Amino acid sequence: MVGKRLRGSLLNLISAQFNVTREVIDANKQLDGTNKQVAKVTQELANVANTLAQINRLVVVLDDLLKVTASFH
Repeated sequence: MVGKRLRGSLLNLISAQFNVTREVIDANKQLDGTNKQVAKVTQELANVANTLAQINRLVVVLDDLLKVTASFH
């Protein structure tokens, strides 16, 4: 139900014709700024995910080292 309503709204937006007014230009600038912010946050999240993956690899290596030392006791 929600999907059909969303689809209808998207079709209305796609088929709408806008007069280029100051409001539309301003809205486009805001949208551009939002898109840039989303791209920046996306990259930051990718960096965090990469850091966490590296930490995970380090933990695995340290765990393996602890297993080796424990086997000597």
